[in-house]
Amino acid sequence: MLNFLLQDEEGRYKMTESEVVAVKRDLVGLMITVPPALQVQLGEAISIIAESDFWQRWDTLIDVWFLTHSALLRIKTYGDTKLGSCV
Repeated sequence: MLNFLLQDEEGRYKMTESEVVAVKRDLVGLMITVPPALQVQLGEAISIIAESDFWQRWDTLIDVWFLTHSALLRIKTYGDTKLGSCV
């Protein structure tokens, strides 16, 4: 779908490897901090990246997703706003 914007014809990223790592590292955490309308858009971005990269090139997705959602649950349950301690 939108993979042509992210990768060239041979499947190489058009961004630098450090940019790709930063996006994958921060995107899930960012999704829980923005308003619902933006969460939908970021969720779609995660889906697009995961479609092309999960599992071989995004093997941390499940771990990041679990840690982020665990932190969110802790915030909702206990009011703890220290996301950094879980993520």
